[in-house]
Amino acid sequence: GGVAYLRRFRDFLGRVLVFLFRRNVVAHFGLPQRSGRILRGNIGDPYLFIKMERMVDAVLGRRNWVSYNCTKGLSGADLFLINHFARFVLVGGHGLIMKHDETARAGWLFNIPVCTLREIRVPMVFASIGYNSFRGETPFGAAFRESISCCIERSVFFGLRNEGSIRSLMPYVDAEALRKKVMLQPCPTTMAGCSAPQSREPQRGAVAICLAFDRFSNRFPSGFDGLQSQLLQYASAVRELARTVSFVVHAPCDLDNEFCA
Repeated sequence: GGVAYLRRFRDFLGRVLVFLFRRNVVAHFGLPQRSGRILRGNIGDPYLFIKMERMVDAVLGRRNWVSYNCTKGLSGADLFLINHFARFVLVGGHGLIMKHDETARAGWLFNIPVCTLREIRVPMVFASIGYNSFRGETPFGAAFRESISCCIERSVFFGLRNEGSIRSLMPYVDAEALRKKVMLQPCPTTMAGCSAPQSREPQRGAVAICLAFDRFSNRFPSGFDGLQSQLLQYASAVRELARTVSFVVHAPCDLDNEFCA
């Protein structure tokens, strides 16, 4: 409708102004927070998006960032802006290696077709990306295999956030030269404490154990009862080291699950 069109035009105009009048601009593709709302009630992805930018700022100096939702593709106008005004493209973090209804063009959440990827002329950095497919799910198809190989080929750095993601991705990457480019790059939330001032005194802080109940049958194919008792044992052990221990969920929709009652 008209409101959606005006919102898209406003967002595009904002990107144009940053590209034209700011220096050291970086185009960041991921799952950003939009219009003051938390993405689907999930605080993790918007927070991770911001932490990724702060991590780059800490290494390279402060950048000016232009945000793109990676599931929405890339228009010709934005491709022009990136090629002429961006220093580089950053993709990540998030568990982007995941099937999605809107990913027919690429086969994963970085939803840009190969023909467009090959037109991007600035350096591309893929950092702290996670493999987000569960055991037993249908394998990724040909579109993903072509897309991920093109991304690795085009990248100046391609980092996955854990060893499990690297092992899971390798069967989709045929060329040995491309396989050697895939590196371990931990999630910025894992490294968040590295840049914080460290106290020499032992701390007994609060510990939150985060649970996710979306895609329940994929996460817990054997049921949750056995895991529930293990989590309670783990929480009991952690209480010896922490001031408080709490269970939290990753999104409001999780509260509808019977195990949160």
